[in-house]
Amino acid sequence: MIYRGGVVFMNHSEGCVVEDCEFVNCGGNAVFVSGANKAARIAGCYFHDCGASGVCIVGEQKAVRNAFKDFNGPAIKLSTMDRTPGPATDDYPMECSVSDCLMENLGTVEKQTAGVTIHMSRRISISHCSMHHLPRAAINIGDGCWGGHVVDGCDLYDTVLESGDH
Repeated sequence: MIYRGGVVFMNHSEGCVVEDCEFVNCGGNAVFVSGANKAARIAGCYFHDCGASGVCIVGEQKAVRNAFKDFNGPAIKLSTMDRTPGPATDDYPMECSVSDCLMENLGTVEKQTAGVTIHMSRRISISHCSMHHLPRAAINIGDGCWGGHVVDGCDLYDTVLESGDH
């Protein structure tokens, strides 16, 4: 589960830019890119002392073929599995980027956080970011849906300070 909200919330947008902003003392997530978004860009921002994650880039479960809706429910049978490649709908972020950002001391309230978290997305790039003093992951790519992500030239240190799952 993830809280779909943030100081900046993008949903069903194209080409939106958050640039040269400071996010400080946010009670939760700073930027949330939710559902169908194309080419969102977060650049040159300073994220610090926020309650949850810096940037969340998360698609919607309805875009995932054969998604588990209930982990206690019956297993998916091969005969009923949708084996078509790619997403089922367009309700996911694609070709978005986070670059030249500084993220420090995030997750002051919520501990299952990251500097940047990516789920159910395609071709997301994270470049030239510095992330440190975080309770969990600097970058969390939570699933392999549709792939093509690139992480390049980032400085990530002093992470997983309050959790043991990464």
